[in-house]
Amino acid sequence: MPHEDEELDYLAGTQLPDDPSSFVRVVKEVYLLEFDCSQNQDIADVLGVDKSRISQIFGDPGKLKPETIQNLIDPLRSKDNKRRIVESWMRDCFGREILESKGDPLVGKKVTEKTIRRVDRQIRESRLILAARTAEEAATRSEEVTMRERLLDRAFFARQRLDQPGQAMRISRLITEGALARGDLHRAAGGFCFAGRALRGMADSRERETIHLFDQAEALLALEPSPQTAKTPYFLPTLAILEIERINVQLTVHERVQVIKPEATLRAFQEVVTARLKEARSYQQQSRLAQLLARLHLALGEAFLAEELLEKSFKSGELKNLHAYESAGVINARIKAVRESSEAGADYLNAVIENCELAQDSYHRRIAEYDLARLERKRLLESKF
Repeated sequence: MPHEDEELDYLAGTQLPDDPSSFVRVVKEVYLLEFDCSQNQDIADVLGVDKSRISQIFGDPGKLKPETIQNLIDPLRSKDNKRRIVESWMRDCFGREILESKGDPLVGKKVTEKTIRRVDRQIRESRLILAARTAEEAATRSEEVTMRERLLDRAFFARQRLDQPGQAMRISRLITEGALARGDLHRAAGGFCFAGRALRGMADSRERETIHLFDQAEALLALEPSPQTAKTPYFLPTLAILEIERINVQLTVHERVQVIKPEATLRAFQEVVTARLKEARSYQQQSRLAQLLARLHLALGEAFLAEELLEKSFKSGELKNLHAYESAGVINARIKAVRESSEAGADYLNAVIENCELAQDSYHRRIAEYDLARLERKRLLESKF
């Protein structure tokens, strides 16, 4: 029993008596899932070998040859289960740090344009955890302001898509503090804008606390004597962007049924977004605004118009917009639930969730899960008894 003055270590890792990720445990669990068997004799029957061979395999996994692992995974249908066995074997052979290393440097001696391209490739390939860590490490080592800000933008995006609002908010703070230290109020406003986006994505965020961050960004823009007008390779907000961000917040809390907005308010939002969409030049802006407008039409019960806007949003950028399938998919599922049935919406959401898993887009996956829970609740209440 610890001494009364001894400080408890709440950060100490938990050591389970039997490692669930060990090779033997994983193989038995996988074979139980796919063949309903976990005993050595039963696994031997599936593989067509003697029971003693299975005992030999389980006795010292670290000495197994790749051919043996191939024989173990050949009968399996699931790629995920095959990967689990291979990874558990690698852990037993080479140590856990081979697959889960976090301490080694991710960036070379110099932070250059190649570093940016590497992070962008990691994001496109849905390796978001690696992208976030690489971008943050490179940002701390870069002495060039523009390079550092570009990397922080990418780190924020990756953390947000990983549904890590705390980490995303930390990056927002770093952007703002760095900008204020060098007297760049415009970029500091960008940090507050990012912070508002991070907070908006939280399920328990409140409208006022989120909009307050956009108000802070606007106050900084008003104090900036000479805001940058030339295009920069990193994010700088404008008054028009902040206006849209506020609308997005209010629509989001309306969709969560936290604060119900009157129809007149939603119509006013609609007019603003429609005007901004007509002015938009880049495909990213067009896609985002059309999607926001689709959500507004849906909130007003205009599912047909919402469907048209969603199609326009997708055609604006298509695959050029990262996670276009995932973000559009959530809205399309809502449209299907209204125009077709709760069952159709739920089925579509399940497909969206699958896409999100493949893309490591935990942010949209969570939103899809919330929507699915509500649709399943509706279906449950419609059950006859």
